[in-house]
Amino acid sequence: MPDLPFIWRPARAFKPGRPGPINAIILHSSDGRKQGDLETLTGPEVSAHYYVTRDGALYHLVQDSDTAFHVGQADRPEHSNGRTIGIEQEHIDGQDDWPEAQLTTVARLVCALRLKHNYLPVLSHAAVAVPPGRKVDPQGYPWLLLSAAVEAEKGRSWWLVPAGEAKRK
Repeated sequence: MPDLPFIWRPARAFKPGRPGPINAIILHSSDGRKQGDLETLTGPEVSAHYYVTRDGALYHLVQDSDTAFHVGQADRPEHSNGRTIGIEQEHIDGQDDWPEAQLTTVARLVCALRLKHNYLPVLSHAAVAVPPGRKVDPQGYPWLLLSAAVEAEKGRSWWLVPAGEAKRK
């Protein structure tokens, strides 16, 4: 089983535990760059469980068992912060493309999360945020490419491991 290495960068803004089971993965775009994004996502107000850079580096910010503050007001309880896993992606909407390295890491992360938590649908922040139109991210997302990448990776059992740890035998 291949490893999916991540860099642990703990967020301050989260709530220990969850009010119920994890029901979905929510994709976001940061509308910024790595240094500023990580400062924001580890600061006192907002967070996500994971952050993926344009070059495919993966940061783990909040444990899956805890509640990250990434959705805001959601269309239904099962799409709320307490019931979802948030993946923030380095991307400036309307300016950046979506690099293959980033999409590959997101696809592998989705596979790892589905292995760990059973099947989870992948939704956009725009699809679950209310009122409608409050959030538009991730804009221009290549959903078909992500779906194909997830399909290509799903036969492999990806395991999340801290970067630098020994490979599984």
